Amino acid sequence: RYMSNLTRLNRFSRNVATLQSELRVSEGYIANMQDSLQRVRELAVQGANGVYSKDEQAKMALEVDHYLKELVSLGNSKGANGTSLFAGDSVFNDAFRTIEGYNADKGESMVTKVVYTGGAEGKQIEIMDNATMEASFSGNRILWAEDMQIISEIDASAWVATEDGTFTIDGKTVNVRAGDNVSAV
Repeated sequence: RYMSNLTRLNRFSRNVATLQSELRVSEGYIANMQDSLQRVRELAVQGANGVYSKDEQAKMALEVDHYLKELVSLGNSKGANGTSLFAGDSVFNDAFRTIEGYNADKGESMVTKVVYTGGAEGKQIEIMDNATMEASFSGNRILWAEDMQIISEIDASAWVATEDGTFTIDGKTVNVRAGDNVSAV
């Protein structure tokens, strides 16, 4: 029994050391994200003040595009073990992807949308008996201050469930009862 307890304590100790290491690495990436976001903010304020020519604003737009791509790259960073730092509990996937479109004014492709593709929950690591800590961050919580949303391309505002049932999204089961509408789900 002593050896079993010692083995568990050693595992918890390794888990805590791994957690500390990943959090230090994540903190560095978050600091870089903050610097990029600050520069995007500065460009937005400058571009909105009405002083700059269309050509200067176009250069600012290219710089913002560069920073958006940098933010996505930072958001898709991996830890020492190769897992995504900011994809929540979807550690084997990239946290973000960009959607680009051709900008005729600039003559090139630019970011038009950034989509969070990670999980909503953080990865948990056991640090002692019956106690876990969040060991990864959800990128949607770091770069956006809102929960994930499901967006439909069809109008479902009048939908009402006719019977009890379930459906699954990203491995999470959602229970639906007869009479539930979109807001209830």
